[in-house]
Amino acid sequence: MPDNSRSLSEEYLFWRDEILQVMYWLAGEGLGDEVGPPILKTFLGGDEVALVVVLGQMVNEGFLESAGADRYRLTPLGTDAGKRSFALEFEGLLGQAHGECGPDCWCHTSAARAAQCATERLAKVYGG
Repeated sequence: MPDNSRSLSEEYLFWRDEILQVMYWLAGEGLGDEVGPPILKTFLGGDEVALVVVLGQMVNEGFLESAGADRYRLTPLGTDAGKRSFALEFEGLLGQAHGECGPDCWCHTSAARAAQCATERLAKVYGG
């Protein structure tokens, strides 16, 4: 998992963003609010032991909370960071046509607004 061209802090930031994006996406799609290292490894690859270390640091920083039995869930801070990271990562895709809203919707002005619009529509569908 470690990339020798990056420092440990850069490595952590990379994996933190990746984990936040996957967890935000999984929750938004209704696929699960609690995630463990094996699920993350399925989506992200990497070493499961190293993922556990990153998850622990994310708990210490307030992005995640333990859900018991080696499972984690996003905190409000983690949800917000995941939303922003997801929007930035998929900016080109989210801005073009992300759902049922029309071409004049307010959300087409930026990727962040597209993510917010999609999140609000998902909340209506899933009762969030």
